[in-house]
Amino acid sequence: MTNITIRLDSTEEIIAFNKIITRYNCDFDLEVGHNYVDAKSLLGIYSLSLKKPMTLHIQADSDLANEIIGELDSYICEERVK
Repeated sequence: MTNITIRLDSTEEIIAFNKIITRYNCDFDLEVGHNYVDAKSLLGIYSLSLKKPMTLHIQADSDLANEIIGELDSYICEERVK
């Protein structure tokens, strides 16, 4: 699993982010504080506070995770790989 910190500041960013990750056949979760949602769920994303950075958990092998991170570059606050 790879974890990165992202920020989604607007509805347009949420929709663009969602379009990117839904192309991949792996699991993504967003975490803000103690709240976890499926990152492929627009309703789930909207239920989170957008005022804070979010941790995106990418459940994919490292090669695929690196490809995904490259596509999400504009949303990344700081990268943390575990």
